[in-house]
Amino acid sequence: MAELVSEVKQRTDLVELISAYVPLRKRGVNWIGLCPFHSEKTPSFNVNPERGVWKCFGCSKAGDCFSFVMEKEGIGFQEAGELLAKRVGMEWVRKGESSEQRGKRDRLLDVCALAERFYRQRLRDNPGIQDYLTRRGLTPETVDEFGLGFAPGGYEALLTWLRKERVSLEDAQEADLILTNDHGRLRDRFVERVIFPIYDIDSRPVAFGGRTLRTEGGPKYLNSRETQVFQKGRTLYGLNRARKAIPASGFAVAVEGYMDLIALHQAGITNSVASLGTAITETHVGILRRFLQGDGDLVMCYDGDSAGVQAALRNSAMFEHAGVNVRVANLPEGEDPDTYIANHGADALRALLNRAPTLLDYQLSLLRADYNLSEEANRLPFVRKAAQIIAQSGSHLLVQEYGGKLTRLLEKLADEWYPGDPHRARQAMISLAQEVNRLLRLEPKSGIAAAPVATKRVQDGRMEAERYVLRAALSENRWAEAVARRLTCQHFASPEWAAVAAGVLGNADGPVAEAETRGGSAAFHIHARVETVRNEPALSSVVSHLLVDETPLSDEGLEQCLHLLERSVDEARLRELDRQVTAAEIPAEDARFLEWRDLRARLGGRKRRED
Repeated sequence: MAELVSEVKQRTDLVELISAYVPLRKRGVNWIGLCPFHSEKTPSFNVNPERGVWKCFGCSKAGDCFSFVMEKEGIGFQEAGELLAKRVGMEWVRKGESSEQRGKRDRLLDVCALAERFYRQRLRDNPGIQDYLTRRGLTPETVDEFGLGFAPGGYEALLTWLRKERVSLEDAQEADLILTNDHGRLRDRFVERVIFPIYDIDSRPVAFGGRTLRTEGGPKYLNSRETQVFQKGRTLYGLNRARKAIPASGFAVAVEGYMDLIALHQAGITNSVASLGTAITETHVGILRRFLQGDGDLVMCYDGDSAGVQAALRNSAMFEHAGVNVRVANLPEGEDPDTYIANHGADALRALLNRAPTLLDYQLSLLRADYNLSEEANRLPFVRKAAQIIAQSGSHLLVQEYGGKLTRLLEKLADEWYPGDPHRARQAMISLAQEVNRLLRLEPKSGIAAAPVATKRVQDGRMEAERYVLRAALSENRWAEAVARRLTCQHFASPEWAAVAAGVLGNADGPVAEAETRGGSAAFHIHARVETVRNEPALSSVVSHLLVDETPLSDEGLEQCLHLLERSVDEARLRELDRQVTAAEIPAEDARFLEWRDLRARLGGRKRRED
């Protein structure tokens, strides 16, 4: 895979690629233009074709040809690889995928495309089903845009057509278009159902959903099972149509059903997607994050009693971890997005989406509805539960903000609890506010504390040293050899940079470690590892961020940074040994005691110092 990635990069003209999205003009060795990822009037977007990297000095985004296509098109690494390889006349084989598997995937895509054509034609031939969709509020244009179709009755309509088209029935079974019945005979998967094709990000049909037209028997909705080309947890219905609207609008809307999604798009709310019979997963969040610009939100527009909202409440930390702000549109009881638009209009739904509260506000409002705070016995349990919800936030700033909100709410309510008795109201408010502060101080989940200014300077200096050392190792092989002689990946605090260091220094598994089997000198091993790291897909973006920095490097600068990183590790070890010696955990004959004395002597006899 690393060799394939490297060849695609070498064959790709980065200036030509990016110029298809934004005009560039030459300035020295670089090309500059307006950033395609944020609004600006003065060009801050730079492309260095010699190094094969780009960077915007306005929004700080940077990368190579892969990361540019991923960022601009909102697609994953493999999809970007396929697009770039096609541009330069190469075949892209996914990591871990054999040529046989690639051929099978292509055949499954072909048979799904044929089935989509079949279902669409059956709908055109059936005025009754067209009338049904019209009664459901869909226009002919919408039906055509979403590729809706119809699966006839008889159990062998598609099967017969596929045989006529000389399609492999084994591939049709793999695509879950036909199956074997209890008597061992082949039959259609979808029978007497309105068909909703499910498309991938490139608008290729990969699966189908079918709504029954029967009054009884069988599930109302039936979805394709997972196949080589379709995974529910990685697919969002309508994303192929919403991919441009989401970054343009600044937020995404998530709904649950096919009809909900289609109704929103028909109403002009085209920044919407739907999950496919599952709750929003961590993978879904990661996919959406690629399309959400800056601090864009994900608005969940579900039935309030739905499993989707309940899953969001349980997995709120997932969204925090991914850096996605979640809001919840609270629909009236008994309504879904489709019926809400039909009953109140698209503008009313837009207003509902715009004023949707944050997930944390929504959680607290649900909690408050569960407690009758006019009864004194409910107040302390409410405060403790509310503080617990707030403390689960991954942001220290949010903990502070919502801790203050909760305190102000209690202050307002206290006056209602004890009308005409301000002294008692104040005492109740102070008591509950103290409990809020105690809980949020003792039980925060973020683990973030205010750092002394001196600590920040030390941390900033170390991060700059880590950056400098890795840039040097990736730039020149002689510097890579010097780094490998003196450091390990444990010298790097940043997980991303530690991963790059592990590869350069030979402490990684997989493609990087495979370079060790080629034989040759120690220098050869380092050179091979550096080249492999530079082309490893998982590290591509990190490496590009490092290489795009053109600040001059020198032997003297590298030596200073190596010394700083070595000393920082020694000082951390000394602090730990200081603690153990002070606690009498290390006897004098222990090897750690000798290590402690040696470190104290080398570091100037300083005792344990605080960060």
